[in-house]
Amino acid sequence: MSHTRKLVRSLATVTAGLALTAPFAAAPAQADPIIPMEWDVEATTTIKKLNKEVHLSPGTLSAELDLATGQLTGHLDIPQTTTRLDIGSLPLADVTIEMHETAPVTGTLNYTTGFADTTATFNVQIKAIRPTFLPFVNLVSGSCTTVTPATAHMAGNINLGGVTNFNTTYTLPKFANCGLLTTSVINLAMSGTGNGLNVDLHEPS
Repeated sequence: MSHTRKLVRSLATVTAGLALTAPFAAAPAQADPIIPMEWDVEATTTIKKLNKEVHLSPGTLSAELDLATGQLTGHLDIPQTTTRLDIGSLPLADVTIEMHETAPVTGTLNYTTGFADTTATFNVQIKAIRPTFLPFVNLVSGSCTTVTPATAHMAGNINLGGVTNFNTTYTLPKFANCGLLTTSVINLAMSGTGNGLNVDLHEPS
């Protein structure tokens, strides 16, 4: 049985058998049930300075919805991604990036409209920059990570049984500990505001 069917049945139970005429229905506060929710995640980020769209590896979002308060709390897991980039004065290279959640995804869900408003925070780690002509060479250390977490505010309507889309922008902080010659190049070429983030959520297959 899919997670969506489980969610709809749980909502029907806490509303004392009232027919569901919308994707979400209001629940009595005294019931205070916690509903698990889970999605597969497909995401892309556009690094503004490079004018480059990076397709991130498929991930998951596991969350819990408190029907008494409308609070959403969850964990976003996106595995490392390798993509081909030309970063400033560095040669064309295969770049391996990993996003590390620094706090749970938090937000609210309006039962009547199905509108969700959430915030995710994460560090970005560049694990490798390997020139295409020297793939055995890594131009960064293993500690090349943003100095402070990036924050992405995502809002939109949850689409039960279909694809839910969040489209937002975020600031990519400066990086540190990338290497004597690479840290300044990476910061000049990548760090800054206005980076795009497009997230699609759909039911686990």
